[in-house]
Amino acid sequence: MIKNGEEKPTTNPVTAPYRYEISAEQCRSCDRCKKACKAGAIRGERGQAAYLIDEEK
Repeated sequence: MIKNGEEKPTTNPVTAPYRYEISAEQCRSCDRCKKACKAGAIRGERGQAAYLIDEEK
C-alpha cells in the first residue's frame, strides 16, 4: 500500500501479475534462485533436474 497526498492508502499501481519461469535448458540446479526467492516458492534439490516454481505462493 502507498499513501496519496491526502494520507489515504491506495493500492499498488501494478495491474498485471508477474509470471516467472525457470528454463529447464538453462537451469544448473545451483540453488541461487531458491535462496533468492523471498516467497519460498521455488523447490528442487541441488544437482538434480530443473527446479519448479509453486505458482500458489
